[in-house]
Amino acid sequence: MLFRSLKRAYFNRITARKIALGGAIHSSNIDWKKGVFSCEKYVESVQLPFEMKSVADPQVMLGDSQMNKVMDSLMLIEEYGWAAKFFTTGVWDTEVVGGAGFTKWSSASSATPLDDIRTGILAIQLATGIKPNKLVLGVTAAYALFETDDVTARIKTIPIINGNQMLLAKAGPMALAAYLGLDEVLIADTIVNTAAENNSVGGGESNSWVFADNALLCYAAPALGMQIPTAMMTTVWRDRKSVG
Repeated sequence: MLFRSLKRAYFNRITARKIALGGAIHSSNIDWKKGVFSCEKYVESVQLPFEMKSVADPQVMLGDSQMNKVMDSLMLIEEYGWAAKFFTTGVWDTEVVGGAGFTKWSSASSATPLDDIRTGILAIQLATGIKPNKLVLGVTAAYALFETDDVTARIKTIPIINGNQMLLAKAGPMALAAYLGLDEVLIADTIVNTAAENNSVGGGESNSWVFADNALLCYAAPALGMQIPTAMMTTVWRDRKSVG
């Protein structure tokens, strides 16, 4: 499907002009670009032999087990696809690689993850005019970050407002978000079994982290809208209605 959007360079430019009384009005051009999006369909069913269903105790709840298996699979494919599209190199205008663009966070004594993240925040805000509000950390990157001397020295405790309470949080997602001025820090710890399925023997098992040791800064709008910029919006079609 085809859609149109305004080019990024259209924004953050002073195009209004001061004119004399009765002077000509300056007119700006709208610079559109075309894009496409696809609507993919995924289906799955879980088959249970009649013999199993006929002898199973009610407490086993085979129907619930079938439903949970299907929902787990659909949620996993959503996260796996999201990571493949967005949580990788070659997608974003601004990307840096540990060891080349900055000291790897696994080097606990010399890494400076707080400065690295702030550099990323400023780079994105300068390029887009919008400050990132979320940081997504792969689970191994998160563990490395919170063990660095940089974080343990600078984020000992920080006040966090949780509802009507003021808490002192140690270095963790909430404290890191507050320190950096972000709305949220998310730790992505999903695993995926990439071994081929083999129904005759139950299949093998080869687990790996979906999000590995990467990190992503982005702006995700609190509420979606047609003219509200946001990163990585996905749409789900339900009963012929689009749900963001």
